Amino acid sequence: MECVCRMLISVIQSLIALILAAALLYLVLSNPRFANQSPKTDLALGLVFGISIIVLSINAYVLEGGALLTTVAGALIFAGYLGGVSAGLCALLVAVCIRLWIGGAMLWVGLPALFGYALCGIALRWLAPFEAWPKPPLRALFYALLAHVLIQILAGSAVLLSGIVAEMETALFDAAFFVVVGGLSVILTWLAVSQSVKLASIVLDNASLLQRMRLVLDHNNMGTFSYVGTPQALIVDQGLLDLYGLEKGPGPADPSAFIDLLHPDDREQVTQLIQEASEGVESPRAHDFRIIRADGTLVEIRSVRATEIDQATGKVRVVGLHTDLTDFRKAERQRNEAEHQIALIAENIPGMIYQGIWENGAPRKFTHISEKCFDIWGISQEELMADNSLLSQGQDEASIKSGRSAINKSIETGKPVGVRLPIRARDGTVRTVDLHARTTDLGDGTHRVDAIFIDVSAEVAAEEKALKQEEQAHRSQKLESIGKLTGGVAHDFNNILAVIMGNLELLREEVDDPTQRSLIDAGLEASQRGAELTRSMLAFARRARLSPELLDLNTTALQAKNWMRRALPESVQIETSLLAGLWSANVDAASLESALLNLILNARDAVSGHGKVTIETANVRIDQAYIDSRNEPLDPGRYVMLAVSDTGTGIDQDTLNRIFEPFFTTKPPGSGSGLGLSMVLGFVKQSGGTVQVYTELGRGTTFKLYFPACDEPPLDKEGPSRTFAAPVAGTSRILLAEDEAAVRKMLIATLESAGYVVEAVGSGDAALALFHRDPHFDLLVTDIVMPGELQGTNLARAIRETHPDLPMIFMSGYAAESTVHGNGLRPEDIRLMKPAPRDVLLNAVALALKPTSGLA
Repeated sequence: MECVCRMLISVIQSLIALILAAALLYLVLSNPRFANQSPKTDLALGLVFGISIIVLSINAYVLEGGALLTTVAGALIFAGYLGGVSAGLCALLVAVCIRLWIGGAMLWVGLPALFGYALCGIALRWLAPFEAWPKPPLRALFYALLAHVLIQILAGSAVLLSGIVAEMETALFDAAFFVVVGGLSVILTWLAVSQSVKLASIVLDNASLLQRMRLVLDHNNMGTFSYVGTPQALIVDQGLLDLYGLEKGPGPADPSAFIDLLHPDDREQVTQLIQEASEGVESPRAHDFRIIRADGTLVEIRSVRATEIDQATGKVRVVGLHTDLTDFRKAERQRNEAEHQIALIAENIPGMIYQGIWENGAPRKFTHISEKCFDIWGISQEELMADNSLLSQGQDEASIKSGRSAINKSIETGKPVGVRLPIRARDGTVRTVDLHARTTDLGDGTHRVDAIFIDVSAEVAAEEKALKQEEQAHRSQKLESIGKLTGGVAHDFNNILAVIMGNLELLREEVDDPTQRSLIDAGLEASQRGAELTRSMLAFARRARLSPELLDLNTTALQAKNWMRRALPESVQIETSLLAGLWSANVDAASLESALLNLILNARDAVSGHGKVTIETANVRIDQAYIDSRNEPLDPGRYVMLAVSDTGTGIDQDTLNRIFEPFFTTKPPGSGSGLGLSMVLGFVKQSGGTVQVYTELGRGTTFKLYFPACDEPPLDKEGPSRTFAAPVAGTSRILLAEDEAAVRKMLIATLESAGYVVEAVGSGDAALALFHRDPHFDLLVTDIVMPGELQGTNLARAIRETHPDLPMIFMSGYAAESTVHGNGLRPEDIRLMKPAPRDVLLNAVALALKPTSGLA
């Protein structure tokens, strides 16, 4: 029994010694240098727990067989948990040294147990990580207790198996005692750590708060003072001394040093307030006054104080704060001056300042109207303030509604608003004013409206005049651009059609088979439609308008497929996907065919001669959501879609952003004008539709044209009939100048088939050289625009210098060139627009040769 009592006393003394560990932990953790985890902090924690283990081991009790009853389990575990490996090893080193010094037969069991506790503490950092170091979570205590029990079970089992303890009952009792004592040490150590962390956190928070308060005071020109009973016991801080410009250290101070700096006009009032505060008399807790520093600087100060009864002396304690308001007062005076200047400016601006109270979305009363109201409304300030309704009398209801709607929007959003309104003055004059308003919620269901009405009638009139001038300039520029566009397209297209039409007409004369003639006639009809298309484009350029008609786009697509087959290489597949029951569309036929031609030629270039081109039609209903998603200026409704798709290379994003720009092209110089797609877009937009482009690199491109649908059926159009004039026979010699090789070859064949002798060259320079060598020609047929120095007109002038009576025929694909006067041309000269049909060409030749051939 005596042995047990000694064991209990030893254990209690050891557990009480844990208080030392709590005190040491508090000293470390409350120090700002150890507030965060660092190697220095870990070492300090290892030292704390090492000292605690030494103290705990002094009261250790040695049992039979050399077993050591100690309470170091908690210290070893939490050393590794709080301080990591370095702290855990430090505490373990101390514990091992003490255990080796005590020795005994149980040394081989005690040392592994110590290592086990240290390793469990280190491992506990991963099993129960800190939410906020160094505060240990509750689950860390449970893991620590579990580790302690497991270690003691292993140690007890080892002792029993070794046979060192002979009596089983004694062994079990000792093992249970070790578990209980070690468990108590773990619990008490966890409590010591938790309380130390809590107290240290309070100290650190208070220190941080005081530091922040000190920073606020030091950086905002503030200072504190206090005294108990009498002002003679005044204590001040450095901030107050700096505020007054006094050079002495903080602490007790002479009140007269501060009173002497008071402004003479404020001294009596301040000294009276000081006396009242020291006597506990109720007085204002804040007041403003001025001081004059020794260097003559005037400082404006606000004093705020509080009083209480000092518990130690029973006297009145006064605590106060002085704040430098010099900059604030200066800003306040500047603001007042600015407000005064604004008031002066307001009287000189070309508008009326208004302030009123609004309730339930309507004005309840006016609080201010500037005198400028008379200049705008013709109503005096006094009349409006007496009768607010005069401002809205005689005004248009829509204008009143628009103005109120804008102000109510400001009331809802709290943001300023602006709106332009037409108003009618008392004398009936209509003016335009800009209303700019901001509202303020007054908190009682009403809003204050601050607004200004600026008369912008003169500016509006100038804008309208400028807009008209801009529209006129835009219209002129548009016509000029369209003229360039159509001229370029007509020139290239007419040369192509001239070759096609001329060769087909020659071929028709050589063919007797009706089926083949039918195919040739179809090609000639297509060529004729192309010629009509160019003429329509040129007319469009002159009139700047379209001639829409009800069309079935399926018919247009089928016709396009017929001539496409002959215009595209055999290696390009042509497909159509035409919707049955397609709606009609009111579209200019010639412009539509031109747009379709542009898209098909682009598709041909995109597939590089190998691929597929598809024409598709569909009925489409476009809703507002579609329009909003694509930011299209369209009206919702029914549309007819015509699409041209290719399996070409696709269009990259940079090019896609510019494809509709006039004169933009990706083709090499001389291969395209860059006007095709801009004309397509302009035509479709002018027709009330839009163009959408869908492309994917390496997969192809689709152009979709959308036209407003119509309910009426398309008009039936009779196909064009063709008649061919009989060729005029003759043996006259003709000099032909044409730079396009295909056109030149076709013209030679056409003229020679009629019996003429033709000498053909590719430029005006070559034609003049040939004429000089052999001037025996009966007729000159020349293109107007050719490479070289001599154009067709210059060639004609050069030849007529020596042969003024030589008849001449001028051909061109440009509309403007077909009506050129001067520069060698005469009014009687024959001018032909390409493509000229065979009969037209031969009739023109016959007419030109009439004086020399004897034809009637």
